[in-house]
Amino acid sequence: MTERAVIFAKGDLLTPQDFTYKTSFAPTEEDSKIGLNMMEQEIRLLRKALKDHDYNQKAAAKALGITRDALIRRMKKYNIRIRKED
Repeated sequence: MTERAVIFAKGDLLTPQDFTYKTSFAPTEEDSKIGLNMMEQEIRLLRKALKDHDYNQKAAAKALGITRDALIRRMKKYNIRIRKED
């Protein structure tokens, strides 16, 4: 997904509009106002998808248009952990 966004991005900085979604999960206006680098943007999207789907990895992955395994790999890459009290 990120690779596709990089290829189709119109500028040097990725914005939430550069990412497409297969479901109703979409960036907020606040997200589009913040200029972040690609890694920070991906972390925000992963955390938002997880939170919006009550930390259900399968549902969050589906909303992002990736497999659950891909989501887990990215969570490990960025050290995103799900705590039971979240």
